[in-house]
Parts: sequence; structure tokens; C-alpha cells
Amino acid sequence: MKNENKIIKPVWALVCASSSIDQRTNTVSVFNALEEVTVGINGPTPANVFKSGVVIPMPLEFIALFVRIDDYTKEIICDAAMDVLDPFGISMGMQNFPLKLEKDKKRMRVNVKFGGVKVTSPGEYNFKLSIKNKDGKFEEITSVPLEIKLTDEPVIK
Repeated sequence: MKNENKIIKPVWALVCASSSIDQRTNTVSVFNALEEVTVGINGPTPANVFKSGVVIPMPLEFIALFVRIDDYTKEIICDAAMDVLDPFGISMGMQNFPLKLEKDKKRMRVNVKFGGVKVTSPGEYNFKLSIKNKDGKFEEITSVPLEIKLTDEPVIK
């Protein structure tokens, strides 16, 4: 991961089932942090079914905490992108969104929600957060791996 960005640096990032932010205290509660999930597929699944990808309806959230490394005396809005890469490095779909860095705030959180994840095969999927640099190219800031295993049992665990 190359981070030439001079605005923010990651403190931590994770993938979880859900989270909640207390509006009064601004604390975050993370529920079911995920490193690995096993997805049950009903009946035998031929390998070519996953060639184009199958969306598994499994709500997930990518959450990250960043600190600003500039002087944070002004508001900055930059283009950000969340991408999920399959075990072969192929994008399963990118979400673009504006990332607002508020004036006089050193820390910020990013929370990206997914209604499901597209799966092409079992293996390690990487949730990659990038922001557009001054050259107009997206630059990876941080990524989190999630191991996805498949079974013929109809369960998600």
C-alpha cells in the first residue's frame, strides 16, 4: 500500500456486521467484527456459477478512523472510493462518494454500508478505501481483508 496522501492517515479499519454511533457522546459501537465468514450454498454449486459473481445478501460495514496530518484549519472535500476486490484482484464494484474533512477536527470516521457482497470464489476479499490525489488518480489509503469460505450447508456463520 503506497500512501503519498498528505491529508489523512489511517488509525484503524475493520469490516463488521453492523455499528452504532451514539449521537450524544460520539462513541462508536462495533458489532461482530469480521475476519472470516462461511457462506452456505443450497445444493451443489458448479464452479462456473461464480464466474460472473453471485451477490450474497449479507449486510456488512466498513468502518475506519483517520487522523488529519495537515493543519486541519480548513474544510476539505475530496473524492473517495470504496472498492471490494475478489481473491484475483478483480473489482466487485466501486462506490464513489465525497469525503468531508471538517475544519478544526483532527479525527474522522468513514462508514460504508453494504447490503451484500459479490462473490466469485472462496478466498480473501479486500475492502479498499481510496481518495483522489492532486493528480486526479485514486490512491489507496487503507484496506481490510475478509476471508470468505463456501460450504454446501445452508447457513451463514
